Amino acid sequence: MSKYKNKLTPTQRKAAMMMVLKDLSDLEEDKKTNEEIAQELGITRRTLQNWLNKPEFLRYMDELAMEFIQGKMAQVSKQLFKLINAKQPSIKAIDLYFRLLGKLQDKYEFTVKKDGVEKPSIDVDHELSELKKLLDK
Repeated sequence: MSKYKNKLTPTQRKAAMMMVLKDLSDLEEDKKTNEEIAQELGITRRTLQNWLNKPEFLRYMDELAMEFIQGKMAQVSKQLFKLINAKQPSIKAIDLYFRLLGKLQDKYEFTVKKDGVEKPSIDVDHELSELKKLLDK
């Protein structure tokens, strides 16, 4: 359920949908200018522009865009696998695939230096387990 839908009028909701479709749809009939959208809704272009500056209107557009994108997951997955299974596989596509599965993550290591001398790195997991033991006592 949308957090922002009930904060908008039916006309604002329709405008938000038309703005999202304008950017994301493949259909030519959805590619309308702001002027055309305003005219179709019976509002001025300025009113539409004012709505586009309201946080709740923008958040509702974001929600609609996410629903649209989620509806394209099968299509996106198909394209991803085409890139992975190509004669010359895409390393970027393979990277994305493993990231989506949670099998590949960026890892950062920090080195502590004091007075120009490198200190041994701390085993955070070990330290946390030791702290947990102390707290459980």
